[in-house]
Amino acid sequence: MKTGLHLSAKLAAAFVLSITSAISQAAEAVWQSKVLDEHTVILSVGDATLSQFEPSLMLAASKIDTQTLSAIIDPASSPWYKISPEQNGRCLSLSDAAHSKQTLSHLCIESLKSGRWKLSLSEGGIQQIYGLGQQHNTQGNADGDWVGRKRIPGNRMGNAMVYQGEGAVGNTQIPIMYLLGEGKQNLALFFDHVQPLVFDFTKAPYSIQGKGKRARIILIAGENLADLRSRYLALTGKPPVPPKAMFGLWLSEYGFDNWQELDSKLASLHKAQFPLSGVVLDLQWFGGIKQNSKHTQMGSLTWDEKNFPNHQQKIAELKQRGIGVMAIEEPYIGGELNEYYSLAHAGALARSCAPPCMEPAYIKDNPWWGKGGMLDFSSEKGAAFWHDYRREALIDDGVIAHWTDLGEPELYHRKAWYAGVNIDGELKHDHQSVHNLYNLLWSRSIYQGYQRNQRQQRPFIMSRSGTAGSQAYGVAMWSGDIGVNLANLRSHFNAQMHMSLSGIDYFGSDIGGFHGTPWDEQYTQWFAAALFTDLPVRPHTQNLCNCKETAPDRIGDTVSNLFNVKQRYALNPYYYTLAHRAWGEGKAVVAPLVYAYQEDPQARTNGSMKLIGDALLVALEAKDKAKQSSVYLPKGQWFDYRNKLMLNSNGEQLKQPLYIDEIYRLPLFVKAGHIVPRQVEDEATLDLLVVLDDSGQAKGQLIEDDGVTIAYQQQAIQETQFSAELTDSLRVRIHPAKGQYQDAPSVKSYQLELANLVKTKTIKAAYFNDQAIELGKQTASGFLLPAQQVDVRQGGEWLLEFNE
Repeated sequence: MKTGLHLSAKLAAAFVLSITSAISQAAEAVWQSKVLDEHTVILSVGDATLSQFEPSLMLAASKIDTQTLSAIIDPASSPWYKISPEQNGRCLSLSDAAHSKQTLSHLCIESLKSGRWKLSLSEGGIQQIYGLGQQHNTQGNADGDWVGRKRIPGNRMGNAMVYQGEGAVGNTQIPIMYLLGEGKQNLALFFDHVQPLVFDFTKAPYSIQGKGKRARIILIAGENLADLRSRYLALTGKPPVPPKAMFGLWLSEYGFDNWQELDSKLASLHKAQFPLSGVVLDLQWFGGIKQNSKHTQMGSLTWDEKNFPNHQQKIAELKQRGIGVMAIEEPYIGGELNEYYSLAHAGALARSCAPPCMEPAYIKDNPWWGKGGMLDFSSEKGAAFWHDYRREALIDDGVIAHWTDLGEPELYHRKAWYAGVNIDGELKHDHQSVHNLYNLLWSRSIYQGYQRNQRQQRPFIMSRSGTAGSQAYGVAMWSGDIGVNLANLRSHFNAQMHMSLSGIDYFGSDIGGFHGTPWDEQYTQWFAAALFTDLPVRPHTQNLCNCKETAPDRIGDTVSNLFNVKQRYALNPYYYTLAHRAWGEGKAVVAPLVYAYQEDPQARTNGSMKLIGDALLVALEAKDKAKQSSVYLPKGQWFDYRNKLMLNSNGEQLKQPLYIDEIYRLPLFVKAGHIVPRQVEDEATLDLLVVLDDSGQAKGQLIEDDGVTIAYQQQAIQETQFSAELTDSLRVRIHPAKGQYQDAPSVKSYQLELANLVKTKTIKAAYFNDQAIELGKQTASGFLLPAQQVDVRQGGEWLLEFNE
């Protein structure tokens, strides 16, 4: 008994000593800072001996050099922010100086021990929190920010696929967090940490935990949420413009067994008059996957000539038909492939031990693909070797896009040794340090391979994982092996809300669902929603049984599917212009409602309403037997794209039918004051949809390039502005085009659709470039003037005169 008491006393003393030590370390922890500009400040707290800030790979696009930090003793401020030390330096008060005198939040160091840190974030004036990458909610709810939820890693290493509702979805850490207060009050915090972070917003004060000797944060201040996002992208990289082919429909499944199976589905799509821009080849293209065997073709990246013979000729033939090819690749290499030994010799595989050891780390867990090694993309030399050894030949073959699958990575050797990544000034070789950067490193190796080999073709990468900065390498992401049920689709809408604000403009899904069996109504709804939000538009399902359908002419309401896909192709000139604005200005392509309406409380948590650029607003739906949808229209004037009526909203919820003339069509609206360029179905004519605002004015823009090469990055683009003004007459002007790209047409055909002329006005005469033209015809949406030939360098102008 005495021994037990003595032991208890020792444990109690040790506990007290531990608590005292933790408090002492927290007290000794010093907040340090470095002002980058009047909008951006580096903050660091933890080990006071660490005064250098070396940006991680996530910040490669920022060109920030190593920065020397200094202790925060006095308040620091600019017109945009104010930072003040409090509680003996343990805390910082964070204020949005541009919009409020009130502190938005307090950020405090709570503990620092054993290479871990914990911060608290006071609730303060915070009303909503956004960003932080991809973590699907489990409620099947499209709405909601992060307040009241936990943002946790997918597994102990970080990024992972996690089970949800019959399938699996991605958990992808992108550590940018937006804090919104009342009205326009806002700040953003970027955590420059590649290892897993845990955010708990379920109770105040909120907590943030991570590994390392200190917390590394970049505070961003700005005018509004859109401004904060743009400044974040200036640090981590803006997304390159995807190839024009990526804006259309791509046929995909797991998987096409041979060219014959693919051809049969292409033929039926063509017969049903579906436009198509590309096909996606899953791992069957290299064939020979053998479970639980090192004699597997996984990772060969060479064509299965039995099932996919004459691949160069076939790809060229598809190209002639306007159909591109995307090919999958995986990070795993079968243990008996010649590639395995070549890669091991080149130091391009993760190793089982540190150099001079060259033995690959052997992966045999969950061997659905076989057994073997894993590529080490942290080795720039090894990654370059692999690109030139195998991927370069695919580009020569005519492949225009790369599908990097399983890049969390899904499987890995826990004790593998990697060439390494720099974390806080120290080269780290362990898997934990590489894990969340793995897919970014993979994407970077493809992007750099194109540059190194002086490819003019744009790199495009479809990835299942990534992190901050992935977008700068031409990456689009999708949400993983999602289950077919509509609750999953609703949670995908919510994930898209946060991914958009995390800088991922191109985020889609396996349309129709990967695991499970799609059904007609579910597919029709999913396909219609994806046609507004996804790039590429890619139905995809697990079809090894050859018993399911994924092509939109074979499942769902095909009439609705065809109508909706043609509507997307018609809007693609507008989408493509948005892609250029994303590259040039950091503007979002598809964004949640709060992105442009953060002062509207009704917009704050709405995840089903999506803004397409500045002009379009769509209401997504995902509900069994849905016949109508609840739509929130922010205050202003809106043109109903479906029923061709103008709506004047004070910020109202509306019930809208989902079927118009028995066709499933999502509610779509054009904001007054915009001109939307559209492609007429014959592709020879552009249509300008003009929606005048209260002052009788409207503006629009069209940006074009060659659609294939990187020449646009050297300003090989053509930009055309449109404007309209209504006074006693109506003038609609196509301004002279600026810029030039190779083979750009010198003459274009334009027609004019006037959405909201005052009904009391009747047109007396119409002119184009001072020449009288036909009056055109009344349409359901207003008035349509016939196409005119326009010299793009001169521009042109319509003039409409009205009867008194």
